[in-house]
Amino acid sequence: MEKKLLHKNIKVLKQKLSKSSEKTKVETLCELGKLYLESKKEKEFLKTYEQALEESRKISFYEMTAKISFSLGNFYHKKDNFKEALKHYNEALEIYEKLKDQIGFAKTLSEIGTVEVSIGNYSLALKNHLKSLEIFEKLEDQNEVAIQLTNIGLVNQFLREFDTSLEYLFDALKFLENSEDRIAYAKALSYIGISYYGKEEEKCLEFYQKALEIFEEEGEEDGVISQSANIGIAYLSLENFKLALKFLRKPLSYYRKKNSKYQLAICLLNIGNCQIYLDKLDESIETFLEALDLAEELDSKNLASQISVSISQAYELKGNYERSLAYFKKFSQTKDKVFNEELKAQTAEMQTRYETEKKEREAEIYKLKNVELVKLNDKLSKTLQELKEAQEQLVEAEKNKMFLAMVTTANHQLNQPLSVIQGNLELIKHKTYQKLDQETKIHLDKISKNVFRCSEILRSLGEIKKPDYISYIGKVNMVELKKEK
Repeated sequence: MEKKLLHKNIKVLKQKLSKSSEKTKVETLCELGKLYLESKKEKEFLKTYEQALEESRKISFYEMTAKISFSLGNFYHKKDNFKEALKHYNEALEIYEKLKDQIGFAKTLSEIGTVEVSIGNYSLALKNHLKSLEIFEKLEDQNEVAIQLTNIGLVNQFLREFDTSLEYLFDALKFLENSEDRIAYAKALSYIGISYYGKEEEKCLEFYQKALEIFEEEGEEDGVISQSANIGIAYLSLENFKLALKFLRKPLSYYRKKNSKYQLAICLLNIGNCQIYLDKLDESIETFLEALDLAEELDSKNLASQISVSISQAYELKGNYERSLAYFKKFSQTKDKVFNEELKAQTAEMQTRYETEKKEREAEIYKLKNVELVKLNDKLSKTLQELKEAQEQLVEAEKNKMFLAMVTTANHQLNQPLSVIQGNLELIKHKTYQKLDQETKIHLDKISKNVFRCSEILRSLGEIKKPDYISYIGKVNMVELKKEK
C-alpha cells in the first residue's frame, strides 16, 4: 500500500475510534495497529496493540484477546525476544483452550514449540509439536500436518536423532509435493539437507540448492538468506573455508537490518570458526565476542555455551591459556550436559599449562625483586587469615558443585534417552495407535505420562542454583523440588 494511502487510512481509523462501541473499538485498534506495522512504525504498532489487548480484557472479548496475544507473540518472536513471545503465546493458548478453538490452540502450540527450539528446550518443543500434529491430523488439515511433521523433524535434528528426523521430513514431503505452499516444501527440503549434514555432504548441498531455487522463484528473501547460510555451513564442513566465508557473510547485513539477533549470533559463530581455520585468530575472537553478547542477551544458554568453547579454542591456539581456561569455565557453567572424560582432560591440561606459566612468571618476579622479609611475613599472615575465613565458604561451594555435577550427569544420561522414548512413543501412536487394543493404549498412555514426569523432575533439578534440603529418613536429607503453582 502506498504511503499516502496508508496515512489516509490511519487518519480514517483514528476518527472512527471515538465513535466506536467497545467491541468495534478493539477491532478498529487492531486494524490501526496493522497499518502502523505495514508503515514500519513498530512503536506505534506496539502501543496500539497493547491498548487493544487491555480493552479486550476489560470487556471479556476473549476471541480478540487470543488473536491479539498471538499477534504480539509473533511480533516478539521475529524480534528474538523469546521471553515476551512466550508470555503472549501462553495467554493466547489458555484462551483458545477455554474457547475450545482447536485450530488456534494447535497453531499456538506450534509457535511455542518453535520458540522452545530457539532457547534450547528441545523436549518441550517436541511435546508441543507432537500435540499440534495430533490435533491437525484429527482436523484432516494436510498442509498443517506437513508443517508439524517438518517441525518435529527439525527438533529431532537438535536431539541428534537424524534417522528419525529424516523419517518425519520425508513424510512431510509426501504431503507437500503437490501443495500450493511452495515455501513449506522448500523448508522441508532445507531441513532434509540439515539431516544429511556431516554425513553425506553432497546430498546435503543438493537439497540446500533445491530449496534455494524455490525460495528465489517465490521471492522469499528470508529463505534465500537462510539457504545461503546453510550452504556456507556445508562448505565449512567440507573445509572449503574461503567459499564458506563467502556464503556466510551474505546474510550478515540482512540479519543486522532485521535485528534478527539469534540468526545473527549463529552466523557469526560459523564465520568465527572459518576464521580460526584460516589462522585469523584475532578476527575470530572479535567475531565470537559479538556472537556471545547476542546469545547472552537472548538468554540462549545452549548457543552461548557453543560460542564460549569456540572462544576458548581460539585463545588456546594463541597460547593465552588463562583466557582459554576462563571461557572454557564459562562454557561449563552454561552447558546443560556434563563433560565427557576427553573434555575434562582438556580442562585439566589447560589448567596445568596456566598454573605452570603463572608459577614461572612468579618465579621470575621474585628473582628480580628484593622483597623485604617483614613485608613478606605480614602478607603471609594476612593470606593465612583470608584462607581461614574462606575455608567454610569453599566447603559449601564444593557441596554445591558436587550437587550441580550430579544434576548435570543425570540430565546428560537421561534427558536425551527420555526424549527419544517420548518421540518413539508418539511415532507409534501416530502410525499404529488406532490399530491397538484398549489395554495396550492404556499402557502406552501410562508410559507417556511417566516419561513426561521424569522429564519434569530433571527440568526442576536443572533449575536449582543452590539446593535446599529437607529431612527424608532419620539423618538422611533430600533436595526439595519447588512445585509449579
